[in-house]
Amino acid sequence: RIGIRIPVLVGAAIYVSGLILSSFVPQTSFWLLYITYSGMVSLGGGLIYTCAIVCAQNWWPEKRGFASGLVVCMLGASTVILTPIINTLVSEQSLGLMATFRALGIGFFLLLAIAYPFMREPEGQRAKAPQPTQTPTTRDATMRLLKDRSYYLLLFCLMIAPFAYYTINPLMKILGISRGLSESGVVSMVMATGFASAAGRLLFGKACDHIGSRRAMALILGISLTCILLLSFARGIFFYALVILL
Repeated sequence: RIGIRIPVLVGAAIYVSGLILSSFVPQTSFWLLYITYSGMVSLGGGLIYTCAIVCAQNWWPEKRGFASGLVVCMLGASTVILTPIINTLVSEQSLGLMATFRALGIGFFLLLAIAYPFMREPEGQRAKAPQPTQTPTTRDATMRLLKDRSYYLLLFCLMIAPFAYYTINPLMKILGISRGLSESGVVSMVMATGFASAAGRLLFGKACDHIGSRRAMALILGISLTCILLLSFARGIFFYALVILL
C-alpha cells in the first residue's frame, strides 16, 4: 500500500537506534539488551530484510525464487565478513563489547544511507498497486490464506527446519573439538558454514524456480533430517561435512 521505501526508512531508524542504545546499557541492567538489541535491532532488521526481498522480486518477477535467494544469500555471506571483524572489535585490546555496538550502529547507518537511494520499485510498479476499492478483495484473500491448512503446515516447517542448525551454532567450537577437530579445523568449519549458508540460500531459490517450492522444501527438510540423525555419532571430517551441509 505504501511501497518499500518508507518501511525501509523506519526499519533503518529502529535498527541503528537499537545498536546505539545498546552501547549505553549499564552492566547492572543488562536485561535492557532484550529491548534494545533483541527487540529493536531484530524489528528493524526484519523490516529491511522483508523489503529487500520484495524489491528484488519486483525487479525480477519471472525469477522470484532466484531474486529472493540472492538477497538471503548475501545475508548468509555477511556471517563470513562480519564475524572476524566483530571478534576483533569486542576484544579487550580493541573497543570492547559496548563500544562495538556503537561502532556497528555508525557503520550500518552509513551503509544504509548509501543503499537507501537504490531501494526503489520498477517504474510504474506503484501504479499497479491495489486501489482502495480493491481492499475487501485483498482482505478476503488474506482470510482464505489463514483458513488454509497448507499455510500452517508451511509455517510449522519454517519454524522447525532451522532448529537443528541454530542449536549447534552457538556450541560449534565446543562440539567440534569434542568430536576430534583441531582448533584451526573448528575455525575453518565456522567460516565454511557462512559460505555454505550463502550458497544454500541461493541454490534453494533456484530450486524453487525449477522444481517448485513444495519439492524444494521437501528436499531441504529431507537433507536436514538426515544430517541431524548422522550428527549424533559423526566424528572428525564427517562431523565437519555434516555441519556444513546442515
